[in-house]
Amino acid sequence: MSLRQPRVRTLLSVLALALTLGAPSVSAIERFNLNDCSHLINARDAIDLDGVPHASSEKAPPLPKEAAERPAYAKFLKDRYGVEEAELTWGKTYPLLIRGGGERSFHPDFDATKAEPDPGEYDAVIIGSGPAGLTAGVYLSDAGQRVLILERDKSVGGLGQGGEHKGTHYGRGAAYIAEIEGLTAKIYKHLGIGDYKRDYPIPEPIDSFYWNGKYYEGLWENPKAMEELPQSFALFKFYLEHVTKEGHITSQPLELQDGTFDLDSMSMAEWVRRFPTEMAKLAETDADAKQVYDRFIADSKVNKGDPMKDVLGLLDLYGRSALGDHTDMISAAGFGNFYSSELGTRYTGNMGSGTMTGIIHKKLEGRSDLVTIKTEAPAAKVVTRGDGGDVYYVKDGKTYKVSAQKIVFAASLNVAARIIEGFEQQAPEQLKAIESLKFRHYLVINAHVKGHPWKKTYDLWVRDDGSYSQAETTDIIDGRWMDFQGKDGARTDDRGVLTIYLPLPEAAVHEKLTDEKAAELAERAVKKAIETLGPLAEKYDDGQQIKPLLVEVNRWLYSIHVVEPGHFKKALLLKKPLGNIHFADNNIGLPSIEEAVYRGYEAAQGALQGMKNPVRKKPKRRKKTAATPQQNSTSVRNLVSVTR
Repeated sequence: MSLRQPRVRTLLSVLALALTLGAPSVSAIERFNLNDCSHLINARDAIDLDGVPHASSEKAPPLPKEAAERPAYAKFLKDRYGVEEAELTWGKTYPLLIRGGGERSFHPDFDATKAEPDPGEYDAVIIGSGPAGLTAGVYLSDAGQRVLILERDKSVGGLGQGGEHKGTHYGRGAAYIAEIEGLTAKIYKHLGIGDYKRDYPIPEPIDSFYWNGKYYEGLWENPKAMEELPQSFALFKFYLEHVTKEGHITSQPLELQDGTFDLDSMSMAEWVRRFPTEMAKLAETDADAKQVYDRFIADSKVNKGDPMKDVLGLLDLYGRSALGDHTDMISAAGFGNFYSSELGTRYTGNMGSGTMTGIIHKKLEGRSDLVTIKTEAPAAKVVTRGDGGDVYYVKDGKTYKVSAQKIVFAASLNVAARIIEGFEQQAPEQLKAIESLKFRHYLVINAHVKGHPWKKTYDLWVRDDGSYSQAETTDIIDGRWMDFQGKDGARTDDRGVLTIYLPLPEAAVHEKLTDEKAAELAERAVKKAIETLGPLAEKYDDGQQIKPLLVEVNRWLYSIHVVEPGHFKKALLLKKPLGNIHFADNNIGLPSIEEAVYRGYEAAQGALQGMKNPVRKKPKRRKKTAATPQQNSTSVRNLVSVTR
């Protein structure tokens, strides 16, 4: 999802993907080891890491109600998930692992006057190890450049990270990617994820909708669901597919594509409300369109005062999840790029988008002669000079200074506005464009449950019109869906994961997301998920009770930027290099994994144009690699995906 997005949906996606490319620091917790990519199993594999299904005979003790009961329960969690008692936060109902949300990592204490020189020698420094930073690292090291990647988190991948507990894998950030073509497809292939269509298709039903107490399974791909929903949904689907086929939906880089700015001038709500009028025109010459339009006109379920109201109710969920806010706040150009691919197959691994970032990271690990990655090393100050630039960063409480010919800023642009020295004097209009961006915090909550109580659909979107607010979750994903080949795969263990997406409203950006607040929000979201899924499991699944044993809270600060109308007019300013600093974050375009990958490539190509050729001999592994794709803005057909 969004933080998924067609092309970080990713959440994704919403995740991209917003997808935050410089993820916040996390507390001391167990994290999956990207040094060992053996956990990146295919969707076809429904077994554990060691090839043996988990035993399902463990008896879970009752959740502790008193402090005296906690040690025994903590031992159970350690045995089952490998979690240490010291890592736990005890909420009102559940034990929690609270990750991320380290505001201090955005404002690290440092003293430039006492900075120690970094002992390495580098041609380029990359700030942020999300998909953009990792991609830039691949292309710079392809050219023989020595690269230092700085990451504020304890692990790489940014919002495109996955999680693992004793062989159980799940996504903890961006959820999936969508089909891409053109230049971005060539970049994917070069990064090692070009076979995503073969290896990672999500089995149907991908999207389902629980709306006003009724469950619509399969949503866009299920004819029965389309018949039962108001015919405004069928009209929406038909017309969006039509304009996509006709080439009216532009793709990356959107700021360079003909047709982007017409849609960018209006909100997605304004555009979708025009669909009935446009369908009426199309129906005059298209027999299929006429059938859809006639059913729409005759349907008593369609709101006559606001015919697209019900569709926009669903899209409000998607807008929050993938693009930062409700439909009346989002650029129609950005929405069209995202959602046109939401109607078809999407792709993910058993760690969400973390499967893909893990593969890219593994590629960089094979270049230890050229690439150095330092985690828990937030950048604190950046200075650009005529012949290069300096980066001050904090590691283990010490301030270090590193100099290089080029700097690739692959972290959130709101951080760039704060830490790049002299930004306002050098580029006042560019700084103003960055400061005009609006950001949202995002919680991805992994409820580890006993058994697999809900396994009817990959992604369940949830809305009750009577009680809906921006404090509500947008959707719930079956975190083990890919391990068991969808709903029809036999569950061979008892370790379910329900992944709950909770984009936070604008007001949350102005408040500290403390452990206490994160715990409160997570427990409320889990309670609501149980209330939603319990009756559905009873009616449509095998009726298992939903029993959370452990709740993980992943706090992604500033992970989604709001893609407002007019955003792509800003993009040319947002991407403009500042001296020797090249910007790569997906804030330039859409919050998606696909966008981030493209921007990382684009920034690396820009940086290489002004770099001195190294005298070092290129690694032998580069001898027969595929040619580096050349940028061609007219051939790009990258429909983004999930933050998530």
